[in-house]
Amino acid sequence: MQTFQKTSRTEYFDFLRGIAVIMVVAIHTFGQAYNYNNVSFPAVFLRQIFNCAVPLFCVSSAFFLIKKEWTVETLRKRILRVYIPLIVFSLPYFLYDVISDQNLLKSLFKLFFGGYSVYYFVALIVQFYILLPLFKRFKLFRNIIVMGFISLLWVFIYTYFIQFKHPLPLLLYGGPILCFIVYFSLGASMQLDNKKSSVNICLVLFGIGVSLCASCAESYFIMEKTNSLSGSGLKPSAVLFSIFICSLLYSDFCSGKYLSNKITKFFSDLGRYSYGIYLLHMYCIQLINKFLKNYFIGGGLLYWIIYTLIVLLISYAVLYIVKGLMPKFSRICIGV
Repeated sequence: MQTFQKTSRTEYFDFLRGIAVIMVVAIHTFGQAYNYNNVSFPAVFLRQIFNCAVPLFCVSSAFFLIKKEWTVETLRKRILRVYIPLIVFSLPYFLYDVISDQNLLKSLFKLFFGGYSVYYFVALIVQFYILLPLFKRFKLFRNIIVMGFISLLWVFIYTYFIQFKHPLPLLLYGGPILCFIVYFSLGASMQLDNKKSSVNICLVLFGIGVSLCASCAESYFIMEKTNSLSGSGLKPSAVLFSIFICSLLYSDFCSGKYLSNKITKFFSDLGRYSYGIYLLHMYCIQLINKFLKNYFIGGGLLYWIIYTLIVLLISYAVLYIVKGLMPKFSRICIGV
């Protein structure tokens, strides 16, 4: 009985990563299905929920790594596990820049620091690995209010003082750990300070509802100001929503209610492939845009769902095949 519970809990957190990677793919197909002129409220509403995708991965990293013993060697191995796949998947972008006579120093910077595509998350996670001893040793780094204030301030300044005048590359505004530090703090505190068992469910559910409504309202405010979909993504209200939703999903209340079946196991399997899917899926989007987009008509919710499923399944299938044929290469070079 104890073995079953342990397996189910492990499977549950893989399940969360599987859901999170689906949301990541949906975020990046959102702009293929909608533009400022045709976006609907249901789409905006769903897009706000999906804003918790990257925070879920941040919480997961802290949740599972905070209790481990770290040495320089284990840190090196952990960084290489995420860094080598980053280089492998960034190389085509880099080679394209070289062929296109782009600035070589800028291209090298993007290659080595996660500046291509949506790979800022690797830079983010490496920063957390390096700072992990601080999260373990000092309670200040596990103080959700303090770290939440830092993340909110960072996002607020970018959203309302920088974005409109001087939009930054994703690596420069989303890559610094200050942007997402509250989620690493949340994951660390739920493990070390046992916050996962003391979550006030009613309060959290109320916070989810209020912050989600605020996120929708803020999205429309920014979209109307910019005449674009940019308001649908990162913003202060989305930070609040993500804090509440992550607190709920990583609590004992939710993990204890998880039921393992064929459907949830499939999502858990996606979770185990999540890093590879994250690295590969933008290539799949480009492939669909080039070869398959003419077979789809218009946009809308159904279009968005179909587009997302195609990208997700192609990414998963490619990784599954490569892992089956070359397991060592797959583990070292493509992150699965």
